[in-house]
Amino acid sequence: MGAIRKRFTPAERAAFTIGTPVQWLNSTTWKLGIVAGEIQVTDGYQELPVQNRSHTGFTRFGETVNVSAKHVRLAHKPNS
Repeated sequence: MGAIRKRFTPAERAAFTIGTPVQWLNSTTWKLGIVAGEIQVTDGYQELPVQNRSHTGFTRFGETVNVSAKHVRLAHKPNS
């Protein structure tokens, strides 16, 4: 198992503002979400609160999850 990245990069910190559409990693599947707060530090790890906007087996639609640095990315917009 690889090491978990503890911190967001400066570019990620600038991009992940409240209300930004993102994708967060739920086990092995990327799910839609919206940044729900500012980056928090817990036990030396930075986490981003994300409001779930997808249906999953364990996370309710609208529930806020805390996501680590490597498990969140900007949402991809489909090509038109």
